[in-house]
Amino acid sequence: MSVPSSPAPRSAAALARRLGLALACGLALGCAPGRVPAPSAPAGALERAASVAAAPSETFASLAAPSEAFARPAAPSEAPVLPPLEGSEAFVDLPVPGHRAALVGLPLGASGPRPVLVATHGALGHARPHCELWQAVVGARAFVLCPRGARMAPALPDDAYGHFYPGHPKLADEVTHALAALAARYGAHVDLAAPVYVGFSQGANMGALVLPSHPAHFARALLIEGGVGEHQEWNVAVAERLRAQGGVRVVLACGRYKCAQAALRTEPLLRRGGLDTELVYVGTGGHRIDGDMAPALAAAFARLVADDPRFVAGPGPGG
Repeated sequence: MSVPSSPAPRSAAALARRLGLALACGLALGCAPGRVPAPSAPAGALERAASVAAAPSETFASLAAPSEAFARPAAPSEAPVLPPLEGSEAFVDLPVPGHRAALVGLPLGASGPRPVLVATHGALGHARPHCELWQAVVGARAFVLCPRGARMAPALPDDAYGHFYPGHPKLADEVTHALAALAARYGAHVDLAAPVYVGFSQGANMGALVLPSHPAHFARALLIEGGVGEHQEWNVAVAERLRAQGGVRVVLACGRYKCAQAALRTEPLLRRGGLDTELVYVGTGGHRIDGDMAPALAAAFARLVADDPRFVAGPGPGG
């Protein structure tokens, strides 16, 4: 039986209820959620994985992105005090030049600069369930920027068939322009330094190719059910490029055993490349972000950003 490539949309309230204790525990960092045990690897798997030579990621030097926009994050004590960010809706469409409008989850009420979490969906997926999940996780701590990609079936209604990203160079370009559009619209409320990348399925597979050379200098990434090495997208040199770009930590999250086996072989390559790495395996999770995956992802995200003061200080969900 085939597994859907994207979860069915759910309301933000339903997702927040499903996260339950993981939100209260992980986001407050008052608990210490344990690492989900990884499956055992076949004999010799790690040794064979260490010799994999993935094709180098394409560079994006031609993409215009002002270097000063992606400077080091400001500590909360250094951040300016701004008028609270106001809006009538928690989610808005953001026009992106050359691409379809992105969906943005707003940190309403934020009175200072907020970092950006970029969330990408899978093929045939939709931006909204991903935006809803991650806004439920970060609350007013961050902007949640969700690129839509292209319609899979342009002749059908927008929500009839889902969307996809037509190649990782296009995704990289869309992310670059979406970040610029976000900063242009919300000004000083947007902190573009060291953003976080979260990708699911196709968004994760292509994210693994985009991250090592993207001008935004993503510091942390959570790759869910993709980008874990099933397509040999990682090797030590690629991990070193991401580290040289400011990469700090990568979490590989799997709900399928095959995904977890690939991630287990990839994890040491990332570590050898200088990245802090974690494998999260939810045996009952499947190829999705809801259900049993949701609380595990929330807890993994708390660990992913635990040393970024912008995420651990200030208001939580709904604050």
